[in-house]
Amino acid sequence: MAPFPREEAVSFFESIMPDVEMGGRLLLAAFDGELLVGTVQVVTATPPNQPHRADVAKLLVARSSRGRGVAALLMNEAERCARASGKTLLVLDTATGGTAERLYERLGGTRWV
Repeated sequence: MAPFPREEAVSFFESIMPDVEMGGRLLLAAFDGELLVGTVQVVTATPPNQPHRADVAKLLVARSSRGRGVAALLMNEAERCARASGKTLLVLDTATGGTAERLYERLGGTRWV
C-alpha cells in the first residue's frame, strides 16, 4: 500500500525470517521468470487448542501482474501447503468490499463477520 518505503518492506520480511526458518510460517512466492511478482504467507504456528488452523497473511501481487491469476495461484498453493501441514481451516482478514474480498469469495472462501 502506497506510500510504503522499500526499506520498511525489507525490514518486515527480514523480521519474519526466523519464523519461516523455524517452520511456524510458510513464505510462498510467485515469479515471472526471475522477477518476483507475488507472495503470500501461511502462519502455521497456532495455540495448542487450534492445531487445525492456520492464518493467511500478506497476499501481495505486483500491480503490473494483477489480473493474470497470480493471486489465485498463490492462494491455491497456500491451501495445498496448509493441508499438507495438517491444517483444515485457513483464516484471513481483508477490507470489506475490496478486490481481495471478491477474490477470496470467488476461490470458495466463506465470509465471516
